Amino acid sequence: MNKPSLALTGILALALSGCANKQPSTADLMRQHGAQDSSRAALQKDLAKQWDRGNELIASGTKQIKVAEKQISQAEKQLREAQRDLKQAKRDVSKGERLKQRAEKRFSEEFPQSSL
Repeated sequence: MNKPSLALTGILALALSGCANKQPSTADLMRQHGAQDSSRAALQKDLAKQWDRGNELIASGTKQIKVAEKQISQAEKQLREAQRDLKQAKRDVSKGERLKQRAEKRFSEEFPQSSL
């Protein structure tokens, strides 16, 4: 329970603990209304704070989303470039191996007396 609710409960308990036939005085009623109003005001302040915090989170979250989406886009571009570079590198390795094999074969054919 929050403080205003406790205060209201205390006031009501005091009012009810008196003589059962005794009607609450005008002052008692005023205090009860004051406690209710205090409780309502505290709740309204809490709700306003929650709303403000929610609004702040939405604003900062929206900015973070834009930054993250840009980072994802850049990462995807880098991934595509890396995949392209990998394909080219594999082609170069394959071509290099073929060139070496041809050179060794031709060397062996042209210079049979020389060993490698």
